Amino acid sequence: TDMLDLHNKMILSKNTLSPRNYYHIVNENRVNLDLFNFAYFQKIDKRLLTIQPIDTIPVPSNIQMYGYDKHQYTNIRYPFPYNPPHINQDNPCCVYVTNYDVDDINLHHYLNIDGADSCVYVYVNHKFVGYGTVSHCNNEFDITNYLNIGKNEIRLIVFKWNVYSYLEDQDKFRMTGLFRDVYVLRRNIDHIHDYKIEQSYDNNVGTCHFICDKKAKVTLNNETKEGNDITFKVNNVKPWSAESPFLYRMIIEYNGEIIEDFVGFRNISIDKNRFLLNGKPIKFKGVNRHSSTINGYVETIEDLVKDIELLKKFNVNAIRTSHYPPHKELPFLCDKYGIYLLEEADVECHGVWYKSGISKYQDYNYLARTKLYHDAIIYRNELMVKRDINRPSILIWSLGNESGWGQNFIDAAKHVKKLDNTRPIHYERSFIENSSNEKKYYEFAISCKDVIDIYSRMYPTYEYMEMVKGKLDKPFILCEYSHAMGNSCGDIDDYEKIIDSDEEFCGGFIWELINHSIKDGEKLLYGGDFGDIINDKNFCMDGLVGIDREIFPEFYDVKNVFAYIRVIKDGNYKVLNRKYFTTLDDIDAHYFYEYNGKKDEEYALDIKGINPQECKEIKVKEPKPFDGLVTNNFIFKKDDNIVYTAQYIMNKPKYVESSVIKTKITRTKDGYRLGNTFINSNGFIDKINDIVVKKNYFILTRAYIDNDAIINDKYFSPLMIDHSFWHLDKTKTSDDSIEFIGTLSTPIVTISHSKITYRLTDKGVLVSIKNRINKSIKYLLRFGISYVVDSSYNSFDYLGYGPNESYVDKHQASRLSRFKVDNVKCKCNFFNYPYPQESGSHYNSREVNVHSTKKDLCFEFLNDYSFQIIPFELEDFKDHAYKMDYNMDKTVINIDYK
Repeated sequence: TDMLDLHNKMILSKNTLSPRNYYHIVNENRVNLDLFNFAYFQKIDKRLLTIQPIDTIPVPSNIQMYGYDKHQYTNIRYPFPYNPPHINQDNPCCVYVTNYDVDDINLHHYLNIDGADSCVYVYVNHKFVGYGTVSHCNNEFDITNYLNIGKNEIRLIVFKWNVYSYLEDQDKFRMTGLFRDVYVLRRNIDHIHDYKIEQSYDNNVGTCHFICDKKAKVTLNNETKEGNDITFKVNNVKPWSAESPFLYRMIIEYNGEIIEDFVGFRNISIDKNRFLLNGKPIKFKGVNRHSSTINGYVETIEDLVKDIELLKKFNVNAIRTSHYPPHKELPFLCDKYGIYLLEEADVECHGVWYKSGISKYQDYNYLARTKLYHDAIIYRNELMVKRDINRPSILIWSLGNESGWGQNFIDAAKHVKKLDNTRPIHYERSFIENSSNEKKYYEFAISCKDVIDIYSRMYPTYEYMEMVKGKLDKPFILCEYSHAMGNSCGDIDDYEKIIDSDEEFCGGFIWELINHSIKDGEKLLYGGDFGDIINDKNFCMDGLVGIDREIFPEFYDVKNVFAYIRVIKDGNYKVLNRKYFTTLDDIDAHYFYEYNGKKDEEYALDIKGINPQECKEIKVKEPKPFDGLVTNNFIFKKDDNIVYTAQYIMNKPKYVESSVIKTKITRTKDGYRLGNTFINSNGFIDKINDIVVKKNYFILTRAYIDNDAIINDKYFSPLMIDHSFWHLDKTKTSDDSIEFIGTLSTPIVTISHSKITYRLTDKGVLVSIKNRINKSIKYLLRFGISYVVDSSYNSFDYLGYGPNESYVDKHQASRLSRFKVDNVKCKCNFFNYPYPQESGSHYNSREVNVHSTKKDLCFEFLNDYSFQIIPFELEDFKDHAYKMDYNMDKTVINIDYK
């Protein structure tokens, strides 16, 4: 039992094989260990080495997904008391036991454990074999000498935490177990262990340098050579890129074993402050990606392929493997499909911020500088580089994330360079430390300049990027930006314009691709739903897609912004090819005019032969003479996937006011009557043409979007904006109008002095609202008026931006047209985000007609307003999607000035 104390000691591993590159053996003799007997303990127990468990568990899996331990989500804070290297609380652990049959002892038997969170002990036939750490990297053990002919017991003991868990403080659900493949490789006594492929190309000639620990027979491009240091030349080489992921098959043979690999010829270089691939200053249109599925950390090949195909479909060309090496097959699939990788080591320790219990930036660098974790940070980077060094899709190595800056990372960078000097190194903390002054952020720390090749920031302001533009001596990357939490990514278009404005900006990675949540039937659960005391609530749900890969509305805007096509109108129309290596010849392009939202004939566009980064002028027919709204709409497809859309407004007529009808204003018991419209004494409509308006009021706020949280805490909550109210001061009537004059206030401040005026016209009631905003109010989330009617008003059509939800900063995937919504409760109208929030607005609209089995309610706008028609008022919003009650008898119509 003494051996079961290694997780409390500064021991990186014991008896693991030296790290090697991962490769595919064609004639592989492999035994998958995918079902184990299992036992769980809340803390270390003397029975760990002797118990014969009776429960079973599949592998790979996370134990929390099978009812053991409990789920916990925390972002920055450690899930245990901060006291490195100690774990000062009960440390859950589990035992996995299986039988392994052996019929040939004259082979090497290698036990591979691809992912064990957080550490694993290996026993075979009750004898200690070894111990491994680093959750997201492979641990390989030679178990040959512990085996007998026949059945053998393999016992794996996994602890939830170990001394190196201080380096694994990633923003995710904290799960445990054998979450990637566990298997035994049976190999000949003499075999290849490790090899390295170095490649480049020049003047259309590719050079492939193969270095191996054995003299192997190697075939590449129909040429065969033998040796342990071989060079191949490939004439008329086809370079590899995400746009054209051309691979050359390599076959490696040694002592009866056949290995299949693939070589992608590409050049990576940095020219002053430009990142170049194959000589071109490419842009990363990327996402951050955790290993996250409805099965926890567990991913199948099918899961990986589905995600990559989704990314390609949505114009994403890059992944940052936040914040650890991915599933070992992901780089191979990115080679094949064409995705750039920024691969990150299994290092994140931002919990050090909370050393004293509250967030203090000055504590940030401790683990980056203490000798205690020096070797571990280097070791984790070595495991990453050694495993994936041969994958052409990996363009950049990242030392880790949010772990401070110090000598440990300087030495890790130097070690990575020794292992691989062909790729640049990234690290997010590579800017001047302890500076809260934006102007100093581009004065990067001298200590990093010699070892870090790319400057990196997360969530910089537009102003910051404009400030540093032209001043940097290295390429600049946004390792995280456009926080995709809930209704989000309205900033993506502005970021894209800045990134495109200068070649030193080489793009960025949206945080993040996948929502983290636990799917329980129809429920989506998040931090705090599991009795987890330390939790960060729903901050884990910040993806472009759900845990089940449901597409969120913002992903469509990202898709259009990331698209490799642009239509430009500069006098004449031009199509820009934003690619760097290929044409647009595989794209089917069309355009059509719409007249007041009614589609006319569709015409084909000739976009053949547009070279990368070049434009082609295209000819389009002139629109027909028409007094109403005229738009020219462009659509670009690859197969059945819409790659990009664009719209130009040719004619947008001004709204002509209707004629005011002089009519007598009648005083009633509860208010006033204006024709068939009844207005209560407080100034709001109660009934219009027999349509009962249940409630009518000013609306200044919204069901807060996730990214409102900081603004709400700092500004809107102290302002008490959620408690705003209307106070009527006086009422004026005239021959053709009635005015209600008052103030719109919160309990502590006046928001505006306002006047509501009603007039009867030949079209209906004209409502005019004028406001004089208090100058001390910096901004509002919205300003509008809300009409609540009964739920029979269940469908509508409108002239505005659609069909997606659209906002002043988020309408890149929408167009101005006429649309119809058949059910206000449908997802295409109101998207019930996992944490319910603002949804379903339509930007710059001219009119909306709400339909019922009763009379229709029609709104025409004198200016371009936004509107929203949903089944909920603000007070109806809950903290989980499954709690939202769709059965209330109401439809809420919000008409927003902005």
